[in-house]
Amino acid sequence: MFDRSTPHQIRVARQTRRAPLVLTAVAALLGALSVGVPTASAATASTMVPACSAINIRSGTSTTSSVRTTLSANATLTVAGTVSGGSWKATCPTARSGSTWYRIAAINGKTVIATYGKTYLYAATGVLAAPPSPASSTSDPLGADLMRLINLDRKALGKAPYMIDGRLAEIARNARFTCPTNTSKAFDGRARDMADRGYFSHTVPGCYSSGTTPFRSIEIVRRAFGYAGARSEILHWNGYPSTAKTTYRLGCDIVGKNCKDAITTAPYTVTLAQRNFMNSAPHRAAELNSYQRFGCGTARVAGSPKTYFACLFADGGSSIPAMSRPPAPASTTMAPACANVNLRAGTSTSTAVKARVGTSARISIVGTASGSHWSASCPRSKSGNGWYRISAVNGKSVKSLYGLTWLYAATGVLRRP
Repeated sequence: MFDRSTPHQIRVARQTRRAPLVLTAVAALLGALSVGVPTASAATASTMVPACSAINIRSGTSTTSSVRTTLSANATLTVAGTVSGGSWKATCPTARSGSTWYRIAAINGKTVIATYGKTYLYAATGVLAAPPSPASSTSDPLGADLMRLINLDRKALGKAPYMIDGRLAEIARNARFTCPTNTSKAFDGRARDMADRGYFSHTVPGCYSSGTTPFRSIEIVRRAFGYAGARSEILHWNGYPSTAKTTYRLGCDIVGKNCKDAITTAPYTVTLAQRNFMNSAPHRAAELNSYQRFGCGTARVAGSPKTYFACLFADGGSSIPAMSRPPAPASTTMAPACANVNLRAGTSTSTAVKARVGTSARISIVGTASGSHWSASCPRSKSGNGWYRISAVNGKSVKSLYGLTWLYAATGVLRRP
């Protein structure tokens, strides 16, 4: 198991690039099944995927029927309906039981009749799930480009593309969550949290699993977001400021040579991240593994060209239904502690002042971030390096007023109204 790679630096276009980090964990999740007797029912054909690894596909609707194949989590199945049969029990991904079975017409695009000489095979309904919802390319175009490059590299090297899980992409980018051991503390998804708080790690500082030991990010994905099959995380950052596109050669070996005869284009900052990943053994292993699904997200440091990249890999989806996921914590309303408080574009006193507000202003705060040192005499002398992240001013979003996702104010110059 790789916890992280050794950082190294390579000079590229006069910008510093940071070696990525990787975290992996391996576990076998088995669907345990029990007894049977069939009756009928039907449904239209649909595509489904295993809810975890090592699920049994049987010749009939009973746990005593012969196992014709055991599937890994990255398989794709065509389901032609359901039938009633023998009772089953499973722990895939959570404990459940029933007596309904899926009727399977094809596995990985090949018909059951051609492969096994039978019209249908069967799987307990509790061990299959709908495919993941795709990620939106408009909310994070750099993350979308990184996922595209990863799947193109897989294809060039003879591997099937990973399924893109929109929820994993949100977590990798900025999905809000509360700390499992301290619900008064809330954090953003991986890339956004690192960009705002200025760290680079496979743990979540300030969210402790026990004592002063911070949670590993993979454990947060499992516990806070319900992905019991979360397996790996890879991280990178670089400071390339432009989103201009450049060419990227696909299917190269670990030293970037012997590439396949295929190229694509992507923003240079993205190609730099992907080349870093493919040139590092543990990160390359995560990208070329046989996981079922993945999602990547990015976040740029306010007032800086520095961009963080995070990708999460999993076998199986979330056990928490989308509609029942807890909402992100509400914003907090604060007010300037004195007149003429500066609201800035970034977490530094050198970043541009976008607004100067008085004590009657109402500021919506959605979190804090670490930044450069500040000192103030508002209303008394104080100093620090914590900054409030501001989503709205006087009820109007920062995005609509200034074209930025957030503004920032030193924590010492705001107070409860």
